[in-house]
Amino acid sequence: LNPKYGLLYYSAAITTLELCPDPMLEQDVCPHPMCVATYKAIDKTPCMAACPADEGGCLDGSIDTDGRIEDSYFDRERCATRSMNFGINSLQKALMEIVEEEDSERRHAMINSDFFTRSCTSVSFFKDSVAQCFECMRVCPIGRAERKLK
Repeated sequence: LNPKYGLLYYSAAITTLELCPDPMLEQDVCPHPMCVATYKAIDKTPCMAACPADEGGCLDGSIDTDGRIEDSYFDRERCATRSMNFGINSLQKALMEIVEEEDSERRHAMINSDFFTRSCTSVSFFKDSVAQCFECMRVCPIGRAERKLK
């Protein structure tokens, strides 16, 4: 979590160039003071409220009385299933519905639907891709100023 830009995807470069490491941050970036206040009011931070684990989402945790993260929970598999609407599961579901459809015109419409096309494409071209839904990032106050269109 970057204090200026918020949550960033990790990337790396392999080099023989000698680089100085960034210094350790002087204070924790997360939780943001607004998130601590929200947690005190509703027992969830904005990210936890966006995708609560107790409602099938992927995030949970707690903040102690000092405003520090006491424990946290992130279920990557739940996040992926919520964010990846098209893939092998949607293709299998669509194929079963098409096979079981008795009306030939309706079956033709299902085969030519946007949903079926996207499901086929996702399996064909993106079989190794896993995505996140980004709702936790969208509601995170850290880096919000940098996310605004300029």
